[in-house]
Amino acid sequence: MTISFSRRDAIRTFAAVPALSLASPLPATRPVDTYMRTALHCIERSDMPPPRAAYALALFSRGLADAHTIARRLGLPTNRALAGAVGILLPALFPLARGVIAFPTASPGPAALAAERILANAAPAARPAFEAPVVGEPAAGVWQPTPHKYSAGLLPAWGTMPTFGKPLDLAPPPSWDSAAFAATRAAFADTQATLADDGRALAQRWDYGTGTVTPVGAWYRIALSTAAAAQLDETATIQLYATLGEVLHDTLVVCWRAKYQYRVARPVQWLPAQLPGWWPTIETPPHPSYPSGHAAISAAAAAVIGAAVTLETARLRRLALDAAHSRVVGGIHWPIDAMAGLALGRTVASQALAARRTAV
Repeated sequence: MTISFSRRDAIRTFAAVPALSLASPLPATRPVDTYMRTALHCIERSDMPPPRAAYALALFSRGLADAHTIARRLGLPTNRALAGAVGILLPALFPLARGVIAFPTASPGPAALAAERILANAAPAARPAFEAPVVGEPAAGVWQPTPHKYSAGLLPAWGTMPTFGKPLDLAPPPSWDSAAFAATRAAFADTQATLADDGRALAQRWDYGTGTVTPVGAWYRIALSTAAAAQLDETATIQLYATLGEVLHDTLVVCWRAKYQYRVARPVQWLPAQLPGWWPTIETPPHPSYPSGHAAISAAAAAVIGAAVTLETARLRRLALDAAHSRVVGGIHWPIDAMAGLALGRTVASQALAARRTAV
């Protein structure tokens, strides 16, 4: 299946949306929420890029869900099963936790075996981790390492990682020298030329660069707060985390495959020559532009969380648009990147949610 998006929508910028709170303070009530916050803290402190964070959280969340399901089926204490799974999964997936957190002893049993099976079946992380910089001038519109760091491409082979759901592909963008891409460049330039403080603030609020929980972790935090506010029970909350992790992993595999397949140049490779003195509000990430990972992550997460807490669907969709628009006003993505990312995330989530409904 190939994912495409409306060319008519691709050249427009996003309507301004009111600033929304990303997450509300959470009481430390249930063990599963504490475990998830611990995993997010490890991501924040270890500089994980979004694809690796998504895969680690997918495995961690699925391991907790499997342990919880087995414990309930066998009539075992669920808290003990979760603690045992955490003791196996957390130090394996988040090495920062080793020697810092006192892990419960994993007693042998079906729940512990489920956690071990998750790790045994995990795919090796895609290699190479970095793509060497290209020597010489690239063709117009082709990505190359960008200033100011000129970092090598991040995770160029991540698109080869296996997915939990059916493999998908993203339709190509219009060619660089087409009228469609000329229009999106013009729309981007107009946005940057008239950028105000509220646009810069939006970009910075959604930045989630190195040393943060990443946009993946930001949406897990939104899931935590939304589930708590809706008073989802433990079973529904654990299943939400597991579905969210798997969908975000699949979304980023497709996203990264498209990035290095189409290798679209970043705005910083073009606009400074058209608008002297211009510079992006936030730092350009070290990988090709199309599609926007933030947009894809946000659309997918909004759909998954909204399916679990339907009363929050409208708010979550607005947050996803907010996140996608932030990358355009931030100066690091073309409007077509954001639109394609939103289409990608919605499609992956829709497919995963439909498969789960069929399986029930």
